[in-house]
Amino acid sequence: MSLDQETRINTVLYRIEKAQATWDDAMVAIEHKRWNMATNRLYYAVFHAASALLISKNIVANTHRGFLSQISLHLVKAEVITKEEGRLIRRLFELRHEDDYEDFIDTEEEEIKEITPQVRQLLDKFIRLNTLYQL
Repeated sequence: MSLDQETRINTVLYRIEKAQATWDDAMVAIEHKRWNMATNRLYYAVFHAASALLISKNIVANTHRGFLSQISLHLVKAEVITKEEGRLIRRLFELRHEDDYEDFIDTEEEEIKEITPQVRQLLDKFIRLNTLYQL
């Protein structure tokens, strides 16, 4: 799917706004010690910010697994983001998937507190990159 330039720019801006709002939701979840909700919101904050960057490059993924593949192919292999950042995105996906779909599996407070600063740094990086790649 190819988007015209105006639609692509508007979609990128919308996804960045959505990423920031979703980050805010994650902070509320953390404040209330809702670790599974925090996991979900942290993943989606990254998802929206990273997908904005992909869309700015005219790359669209139709599934979450496709999103991970596109991240690997177009951002990690191209050294736009580091391998560690790529692993963080995959870990967030796995945590979110487990929390949402598996019984008796819950993300622990320690893990959320460990990854939250890393997620913030990655979001900031995606926002900077989206600004650089604006058409």
